[in-house]
Amino acid sequence: MVANLRTTLKQRKSVLTMGRKSLNDLAGEEFEHLKAVEISHVCNKTTFWKCLCTLCGNYTVVQRSNLVSGNSSSCGCRKGKNILIAELAGCAPSAVSAILRNKYRGATCATRKKTDKIKALAKELNHTPWYNLNT
Repeated sequence: MVANLRTTLKQRKSVLTMGRKSLNDLAGEEFEHLKAVEISHVCNKTTFWKCLCTLCGNYTVVQRSNLVSGNSSSCGCRKGKNILIAELAGCAPSAVSAILRNKYRGATCATRKKTDKIKALAKELNHTPWYNLNT
């Protein structure tokens, strides 16, 4: 009976690790535009990972749960490009995000001229986020 219990516990542990060495081993895995490099530090039983942004090459420290859940997908460089495009186009950063995601239909602030200008600036600045700029 003790042997059966040990076998069951080993099976449960292998299911929990989902093919990794352990639940905390994310080294080498990619989460959208972030690649986990190494553990940065642990604070109050929360693991923070040093990650490499594949868009700009910067390193950032991200909480493990934010990586796994998808809440963090880059170092923040995409947000900076949206702000730069907004300044060049003369509109709000939220408008840039909406236009690049094609969520602006029916909005009074998004004219064809403004949307074309924002998409052209995005291409000129090599701003290719996860959504498609061509649609």
